[in-house]
Amino acid sequence: MLVLFLSACLTIGHKPNIPFSEMGTQELIQILEDQETGYFYDVAQELSKRPEEAALIAPVLAKALSYPRRDSYEAGVFLIGMGEAAKPAIPHLFSNLTHEREVVRQYSALALGRIGEAAECAIPVLASLLWDTDPAVRTASASALKSITRINVIQEIYNFDPEKPRGIYQDIPEGNITGSAREWWKLEGQYINWSTNSDNCRPKLD
Repeated sequence: MLVLFLSACLTIGHKPNIPFSEMGTQELIQILEDQETGYFYDVAQELSKRPEEAALIAPVLAKALSYPRRDSYEAGVFLIGMGEAAKPAIPHLFSNLTHEREVVRQYSALALGRIGEAAECAIPVLASLLWDTDPAVRTASASALKSITRINVIQEIYNFDPEKPRGIYQDIPEGNITGSAREWWKLEGQYINWSTNSDNCRPKLD
């Protein structure tokens, strides 16, 4: 009953009587899953501070990233901050790479890049985003490819700074940043077997 009461209060804008930091993880998840909550940022931030529960939290944040709200990208920012601990979110981030909203594709790519080698199964789809219609998505995909493969497919000056996750270079004019990554993919990358850890990209059964 307490969880339902808190969730209802947050939905209509009433702040709980206790700080978010003192609330249980399941309570916070239930609040975040209410896509209209007025405390999306605060709850997502608090969840990201609990990496010891990443197996539970990371997938929830990855789903929240795709919510139809203007600030949903903040969930991606917090996933980026979690780094490798966000590995349990790989299946959902992988699915997000084909989302209709540019910002969802962008932050999903960047989060996968931060996870690193474990996200190798996403490389073919990330590579396809090098030709995305959005310049930020193109840069994000090139950055993710560099982080995952450890191959210098973009110039160091354009490296993504996880300390400034809301800022990313725009691939304008098209190919200015992603040109080398495109060439690598066409000449070499597409011929490599990236399916050795394909299970990481598959949704986990409940």
